Amino acid sequence: MPAVKSADLGCGQHHHLLRHHQVPVSDRHEAHITVSYLLPAGCDAGHVRAALNHLARRHETLRTVYTPAA
Repeated sequence: MPAVKSADLGCGQHHHLLRHHQVPVSDRHEAHITVSYLLPAGCDAGHVRAALNHLARRHETLRTVYTPAA
């Protein structure tokens, strides 16, 4: 089992948490922004996954999770 660590939220994470608590419960929803890009020649989903895993291992704020209050 991996070790559990504690870290402050990143600026973007903090903004989204505050925004989540500023709206009525009935209006809360997951706000995701998605953009699609074509992968460069010779790059596949495995390459993208490896790059994202590398970034998440390197930058602790990308691994930060929180449990919103009910």
